[in-house]
Amino acid sequence: MGNLARGALAAGMIAATTPLEGSPSTQTVSTASLPRGLRNNNPGNIEKGDNWEGMTGNDGRFIQFKKMEWGVRAFATILKNYKLKYNIDTLEGAISRWAPPVENDTERYINLVSKWSGIPRSDKIDLADPQTAQKLIKAMTRMENGQTIEDETIRRGLTLVGKKYRGR
Repeated sequence: MGNLARGALAAGMIAATTPLEGSPSTQTVSTASLPRGLRNNNPGNIEKGDNWEGMTGNDGRFIQFKKMEWGVRAFATILKNYKLKYNIDTLEGAISRWAPPVENDTERYINLVSKWSGIPRSDKIDLADPQTAQKLIKAMTRMENGQTIEDETIRRGLTLVGKKYRGR
């Protein structure tokens, strides 16, 4: 494991998990092999376009955040806005918008996130509930990156929803 990956694990930013189903297992993680979303502190792989609190720039396609918590905040904010703006209130609906079939295997994405989160695909979800938001973000982060981030990092990110970046 590279120093950056080791440091990220020690800092609680990433967690080693079982690889995605159907993907090869690896024993070591080098700095260069950290998933793009984790290198960018952007666990949802949010594309550039909007200016987000805690954003430091982009890598040409995806936003980069100062800390993982600010990436989680943006991720959670987008998911919450799906309900407010589009009346999307199921896991299936949220993922269909997040990862549309024109560029993703949306059905596989829905099935795996449902399995990992324990949230049935057609159940109503309330992302104002921290436990529901945590489960969904953790599972979607795993889908986006092949691994997830620590629960505490997600909790801290969820507490930032609605708050402004203060340079910390």
